[in-house]
Amino acid sequence: MKRCTAFISLGLFAWAHAQTPASAPYTPSWQARHQLQLLVDHAGLDLLLTHWPLPAAAVAQAIAELPSDLSSSVVDFHGARAAVLKELEQRQQQASVRLQVRNRAEGLTGFDENYTPGSSAQLVSEEKRKEWGSVSVAGRLGLRVENASNALQSAFSSGSTAESRYPVRLEGSAAVLGWEGWNFQAFSHRHWWGPGWQSSLINGSNVPAWNGFGVQRGTVKPSDSPWLNWMGPWNLDVFVARAQDPLVVNSQPQGFLYSGMRLTMRPQAWLEVGLSRGLQTSGTGRPGGFKEFTKAFFGQQTNQNPGDPPDSSGQIAGYDVRVRCPQS
Repeated sequence: MKRCTAFISLGLFAWAHAQTPASAPYTPSWQARHQLQLLVDHAGLDLLLTHWPLPAAAVAQAIAELPSDLSSSVVDFHGARAAVLKELEQRQQQASVRLQVRNRAEGLTGFDENYTPGSSAQLVSEEKRKEWGSVSVAGRLGLRVENASNALQSAFSSGSTAESRYPVRLEGSAAVLGWEGWNFQAFSHRHWWGPGWQSSLINGSNVPAWNGFGVQRGTVKPSDSPWLNWMGPWNLDVFVARAQDPLVVNSQPQGFLYSGMRLTMRPQAWLEVGLSRGLQTSGTGRPGGFKEFTKAFFGQQTNQNPGDPPDSSGQIAGYDVRVRCPQS
């Protein structure tokens, strides 16, 4: 993935597809992601593979539009579809408990793996959904207890904060308001942006869950607008979150805000493109407030010379491309 210094205009908010009810964010297990990749590459499923989480209803909607007469002597399409639908149903209708036991050896973080080098336990409730005409809501509650993720830490604070021996997080929680094809949401979850299966560079499972709020397109269907129809299936996700990182070094900026933006599209059945941008603003020892955030958003007051006012932000941006090999 190469770096770039600009991001697309947020004028995309002016267009949305037909109503899709609000749903909780969904990141598949690594097994379900394999099944989704088979369906996208070999059965024509109109879904994005490099942008997680997506709204659960958007994934179910795309699967529902697959032809019912899928057949292949090589790939079990019906089994793949059934496996993903079963996971979606379980996430919506059943509470879940996840226990992971790991030693403290460091290693690359793969898709659907935990960032912490120690053990963890997580409880996530079932999802609730309600609709009132053009407005819908969805939500669930999650709770996670883990070993301290900072392997260099020797002194721990009391309680359950990021500095304690056993931090407690609301990971897996979400409150979503659906309106006019967009999901306005408060959440605590990790992202996975990019086509890779290990250590996503811009926003991945390498860091604790972001506690934030934002807006995401409620579907991945192509737009009705002739101006955007060329993009094929697409999704836009924009959020602002507060970091939960533990203190690793002295004078580390704490309490900073991280703003993430990603547009993902499939203009061709064999081509998926993602544009991502991240902003780090505010925090200990850094300027904050709406004025500074505006400067950061438009790329102002960055790369300052020594003695000048501090940078408005730290930023990272890039693009990624996934190309499917031709069918044999």
